[in-house]
Amino acid sequence: MMHMGHERLAGLIEYGLMIWLIALVALILFRLVTRPSQFAGLIAGDMNASGKHGIAPDRLQLLAVFLFALAGFAMSTLGAKALPLDPATHRPIMPEVPQSLLVMLGASHTIYLSGKLGRKMTRK
Repeated sequence: MMHMGHERLAGLIEYGLMIWLIALVALILFRLVTRPSQFAGLIAGDMNASGKHGIAPDRLQLLAVFLFALAGFAMSTLGAKALPLDPATHRPIMPEVPQSLLVMLGASHTIYLSGKLGRKMTRK
């Protein structure tokens, strides 16, 4: 069993990590709004004949599938009426990630890595 000092330290660390995560998300959103050109490389492909970067379909699908999976998991977690509690800590337990979601993310990353490998092979 934890002593009162350990419980307090664990609580402080938990709140500190939550504040850090919220600050990180706020910083990313701020940068996305104020400097959108920094994020253009997320989906940019190789330079075409006119000297401009096109959109890489493999990167676009990876970003779309990730955002879709994130939204779906967040909605299912937040939409749960009650999450089960850990008997030792009496805190909610995060639900298991569905197998279908893992397969979808794995397939998406395979497509992305195949596109990346294809681009590297065509440059040589």
